Amino acid sequence: MIKLKETVYMVGIKGAGMTGLAQILKARGFLVSGSDTREKFFTDAILKKAGIKYFENFSAKNLPKKIGWAVVSNAYLGRTINNPEIAELRKRKITILPYARAVGKIFNQSFGIAVAGTHGKTTTSAILAFILKQAGMNPTALIGGELLNWKSNSCVGKGPFVLEADEYREQFLNYRPFIIVLTGIDYDHPDYFPTPTSYKKAFAKFKKQLKRGGKIFTNRSRPAHYESKLFGKHNRQNLDLAAQVAEYLGIKRPAVGGALKKFAGIRRRMEKMGHCHGYTLIDDYAHNPPKVACALQALREAYPNRKITAIFQPHTFSRTAKFLKDFAKALTGADQIYLLDVYGSAREKIGKIGTDELVKTLAKLGCHATNLKTINLAVKFFSKQKTGKGILVTMGAGDVYKIAEQLAA
Repeated sequence: MIKLKETVYMVGIKGAGMTGLAQILKARGFLVSGSDTREKFFTDAILKKAGIKYFENFSAKNLPKKIGWAVVSNAYLGRTINNPEIAELRKRKITILPYARAVGKIFNQSFGIAVAGTHGKTTTSAILAFILKQAGMNPTALIGGELLNWKSNSCVGKGPFVLEADEYREQFLNYRPFIIVLTGIDYDHPDYFPTPTSYKKAFAKFKKQLKRGGKIFTNRSRPAHYESKLFGKHNRQNLDLAAQVAEYLGIKRPAVGGALKKFAGIRRRMEKMGHCHGYTLIDDYAHNPPKVACALQALREAYPNRKITAIFQPHTFSRTAKFLKDFAKALTGADQIYLLDVYGSAREKIGKIGTDELVKTLAKLGCHATNLKTINLAVKFFSKQKTGKGILVTMGAGDVYKIAEQLAA
């Protein structure tokens, strides 16, 4: 049972979802603190702005003397992961909630709107939450990316709760929404879902979580007719889906249109980072083949007469191995291809198939690709380049965005 004013400690607090949850808990009267690694993320600034204390190491000494309960990121709950804070929490017999279960405790008591799907869920949930807030519906929102308008990935209100619901490890089965928004399903997360069928079955189970009298929205309907700063077919679909839900909730079309004109976008989703040596720098979170293909196609539509240079950082060895040929095919949408070494995870540090294999696979398709290996080497390489009016896009779910940041500085 969650009690107000309790002290909540969060292990892995810099994760996008964890940071959003921390802000919601604090706004609702909880005393929140936590910990994570020293690595810098966009969430560092959000946590500091929110006045939430966190340590940049893991130590039993970090834990407050009195803790009501703890929330732990799934990245630190694996059997092979030894975390001194989790060990101390267990020693003190303090209740530990995985992230999704903790979110569910709040979400399931609300008029919940869960946005799920392989791709587009961050953008769709962000647009919907923004529309609701602009329309005065006072929503709570927990999004997987930072809204540029808010400089945050969450907001707290007494209205509907808009949640980006992650399918990984079937986390979204912790939620009981009144509205489900499905952006589309393409096989992903092969380290957990062994087959496309098992992946689709998870979504089938999620649909059964809908509360009685609820409604499911999909992107198989009318095209969008709203103006927006976003570009690309995939974003038009995301925008349309969010607009449909907003209209269903009673928001008039002029209000929806007005909000969409003001929506500035999400960090790491086709985000314009600046310029360097004639390049227009853009960063995108694309990390599976359909997303990479969509991102490059969107750039081609937006900049038809400009050369597109892509720097792609594969994310996790299991995904790279499973979709090696698909990644290669998707990357052929760029005029020039550069790669970084695979960005692993807390669960997956090494693998047999990596970036060098992707280079070879691209070569079989007649495409030359260069592995620049690290962020520092990539920055040095492009700092010396002189070019015309080209597009340089960094893509991946790891820390590839740092290249665009440093080049734009």
